[in-house]
Amino acid sequence: MVRERRIKYLAGLTPSHRDGEVLYVHGSPRNHLNEYVFPEDIYNERKMGKLGAQFDRVCFNGHTHVPGVFVERGPGKWEFLRPDECARGFRAFFDSLRFATTKL
Repeated sequence: MVRERRIKYLAGLTPSHRDGEVLYVHGSPRNHLNEYVFPEDIYNERKMGKLGAQFDRVCFNGHTHVPGVFVERGPGKWEFLRPDECARGFRAFFDSLRFATTKL
């Protein structure tokens, strides 16, 4: 019974949700359900460029269950910050930069 309700609930969810400048997805901004975005992807300029083009300012995703934040430091220059790195100045990043996050 609980399993059936859970499946019905999950089946009713949309694969993405946009709220102003913020995009929420499970997988990635490019493939909302199935694509993985890993910390080492910051070295793949082509992939990160395509992902970054899919959202305005902020994208939350969680498919990998690797917590952290992808920060775009400039055109084609991405950095991955772990949660402990984010705690020291997260507000400054949010106020001035575009970024995509993994599960926080």
